[in-house]
Amino acid sequence: MGAGKAVAGIAAILVVASLLFTPVGHSFLDYVFDPSAKYPENAQYTMDRNISVTLPNEGMTYSVTIPKATDYVVDGITLQKVNSQSSVNNHQEFSEYGIDWIRWNGTGVGTYTSTISYDVECYTHVWDIDKSNSLNVDYIQQNLNGSLSSMKPYLISESGDGSEWIPAVSGWNKGYVIYTGGEIKELADKIVGDETNVYMILKLIYEWIDDNISYKEYGGIPQTALQLLNSKRGDCDDQSVLFCSLARAVGVPAWLEMGALYNTSKGTWINHVWAQAYIPTTEGGSKVTIDVVNDNFLAHTSRLFHLATDIGDGDFLNMYYNMYHYTYKIQGSKITTSDSYNTHDVNDSNNTLTISKPSRGFDFPSFFSISYIQKLTASA
Repeated sequence: MGAGKAVAGIAAILVVASLLFTPVGHSFLDYVFDPSAKYPENAQYTMDRNISVTLPNEGMTYSVTIPKATDYVVDGITLQKVNSQSSVNNHQEFSEYGIDWIRWNGTGVGTYTSTISYDVECYTHVWDIDKSNSLNVDYIQQNLNGSLSSMKPYLISESGDGSEWIPAVSGWNKGYVIYTGGEIKELADKIVGDETNVYMILKLIYEWIDDNISYKEYGGIPQTALQLLNSKRGDCDDQSVLFCSLARAVGVPAWLEMGALYNTSKGTWINHVWAQAYIPTTEGGSKVTIDVVNDNFLAHTSRLFHLATDIGDGDFLNMYYNMYHYTYKIQGSKITTSDSYNTHDVNDSNNTLTISKPSRGFDFPSFFSISYIQKLTASA
């Protein structure tokens, strides 16, 4: 009798323990053992971005186009200040899609490296928004032709339904990257259910991606939302694309932010994409940062370097992601490229801000369920 109870007890413990290896179990462990993170209130960086292109054949030409860094101010909140930026290479500056760009050109066999140097200050900000001061999604729809008309491109873009495309993408869904129809709409409705509060809608979508999509670095043009839904593995671009797709599908404006992330353990910058979304509130509404792969919900950190904001136009995304262009005389000859940062100085402020993960509920087996498992084990 005693041995049977001991076996049953061990079996029950093993069942409960095994649940911790599920996505929800991982989320619980993350929440319990890492419920918050601290970031400097602000940090100053000096760094170089080095972009290299190698042309293998005579007569080839190339061009590289990247956004010019500017101060990044959201709803009157300064998240980035550019003290200086310069390039020793000859370059062209021009404006398109409402932002400034820098372009380098070259020709002939060899490796060409363009370097742009930055001195920037980046800031941490946490939005004080929760269910209590967030308005419902109907408020957005009711004001799209009025005070929230600037949000229309993130809900009704060139496709008419909030989807956004990159012409260079083929295959899946005819190039739509951000997509709000079909399986995406069905999934969004399932995730959100009857919830109408915008804060809660975004939180539910954030948690679903956190629980169901794993990180895998791909690089280049992001997977479409449908591709990621199929693969369940993607990097910052991919997961941000899916987040925006799901949010737009249920009527909440969301868009991509492009730039770089400072990796403190490696002491270097890597190209990065995160999301922003609009939450109407009793205080007037805010554009908030949501960085799914770094577990930052309604928080912008001083480790983000901003370069461009998605404007709800697939041609803009096409220009951003297809930064390299080249010509060739020999069919099949291709360029090779590299894009990396060198960091010279990092000056963190002494003050820090704590970023807490959003509170969440967990469904653990009830006492009845565990007792029932014990009975089954004992009878076996």
